[in-house]
Amino acid sequence: MSIQIENLTSADLDQLVSTVQAAEAAGVHPQTVRQWRSRGKIEPSGLDKYSRPLYKLIDVLRTEQGTRYRR
Repeated sequence: MSIQIENLTSADLDQLVSTVQAAEAAGVHPQTVRQWRSRGKIEPSGLDKYSRPLYKLIDVLRTEQGTRYRR
């Protein structure tokens, strides 16, 4: 599943995405999403059938925006 940011609707922002999908949407490496989680910047909103974390797309995009250009 590829996420096209420009084509998102408000309903799409509530969808749950995997770590890899979250990273793709935010334009970062999956390890960055894992670091955000370990640092408390983002919390999973659910788990998949293998107990891997799922994140709300809106939370991922807000986290990415909040970490952009920080020094």
